[in-house]
Amino acid sequence: MELSKIIQSRYKTKTYEELAQRVSNFVGQTVDDKKIYEELILRKRFIPAGNTLLAGINPIRPNCVIFESINENNYDELSKRAENLWRNRIGIGFDFSNANDPVLILKRLSKLNASIDLGHRPQRGNMGVLRDDHPKIKEFIKCKSQTNKIYNFNLSIAITKYDNEIMKMISESAHITGDPGIIFLNKVQEITGATKKDLKIIQNIIGKIETVVPCGEQSMFANESCNLGSINLACPDYWNDKTFLETIFIDSVRKSVRFLDDVIDLCQIPDEKIREQNLNTRRIGLGIMGWADALKNINVKYGSEESFQLVDIVGKLFKQYSHDESENLGKIKGIAPILKNTSLKRRNIQITCIAPTGGITILVGNKGFGIEPLFTEAGDIPIQTHLDMQSKWQKYVDNCISKTVNMPNSSSVEDILEVWKISQEKQLKSVTIYRDGSHSDQPLQVGIKTKTDCPKGNCSL
Repeated sequence: MELSKIIQSRYKTKTYEELAQRVSNFVGQTVDDKKIYEELILRKRFIPAGNTLLAGINPIRPNCVIFESINENNYDELSKRAENLWRNRIGIGFDFSNANDPVLILKRLSKLNASIDLGHRPQRGNMGVLRDDHPKIKEFIKCKSQTNKIYNFNLSIAITKYDNEIMKMISESAHITGDPGIIFLNKVQEITGATKKDLKIIQNIIGKIETVVPCGEQSMFANESCNLGSINLACPDYWNDKTFLETIFIDSVRKSVRFLDDVIDLCQIPDEKIREQNLNTRRIGLGIMGWADALKNINVKYGSEESFQLVDIVGKLFKQYSHDESENLGKIKGIAPILKNTSLKRRNIQITCIAPTGGITILVGNKGFGIEPLFTEAGDIPIQTHLDMQSKWQKYVDNCISKTVNMPNSSSVEDILEVWKISQEKQLKSVTIYRDGSHSDQPLQVGIKTKTDCPKGNCSL
């Protein structure tokens, strides 16, 4: 299958078959593994993320990394490290909660990022997070609504307590710019299967989680990195009409975990601290993509009761067998060093998340990104349904889910505030909203029902 000129340029190959073979030959450590990975990718059952798809052409880089909390004292050191990573197209998650003037540091970093010329290659985005109890939280919340120069950072507020004044201010800003989103700080500390004692052992070694990656799918400890890949549920191999073919799916999940774990040892990270932490935690991010496409292919409405029942079927298998395979690898190759004195006996500290799957969605010809609905149909999907779908999947995912609650242009500040309240009730880890048309230069416009066409807060892009 010959790829489009844009995709050929991005992944340095002419056909999909050449791409599958090149990546598999590079990542596979044995002849058998090379064949297994090639079939997995060739049949579009699993697709590695963009940086890994350049394997054999460029060094494999992590998709994203997290820095230790940045402040006035360590700015010079961290900004130099950041510049080096940005030149290698690696996105960074920053926490500004220890800074005296977080907005000033944010603006300096944004300007530095914008000064880096990568030629024809797009720069990856960044994330800036601030705790809601910081003395300058109000200034941080408003900063993107007061300037259009911080375009290369997504912003989120780390919620430690639900303060109505702060939440309303976040809603007002998000109404204008789409930023900030929110992360629930207590929820992102969780490690699947870990006891309180396990978590304390881990945190005593590497601290607590303070921020997330640019698109929000991974919350990580300081100096951690992640490599991503997604099971493509739109692949017809997984379906016989509306019957989900569990055996094939389980097989793909196991092989995909092994693939991503192999990538960890091949990853060339141009930062010593992050390179060491990568081998210490061995974090991977196996996700799901093409969910809306899969539902459409089997004539199931996105957000229907039947679609939620399918989430339970697919999600339970996804969680069970991704963890089971990491435990198998732990027995064969050894557990992640950070887990040495814990009850967790697996190869990877965390295994699953759901990323936005931008480039790889286009690569395989899907229409829906991650678990997002199809764009052409999204205008008919209630806001509550977006949150219900994210909540359903969150039960089966270790880390966060990159998903936007798209809202019609006519949505009010109160509507956004309601999204935050529901998100807390549903125990989501992170939430982002976008009100249609709030950016005059947004790339896509869609005809969306207004509030006069539907109940309050019940329509969404």
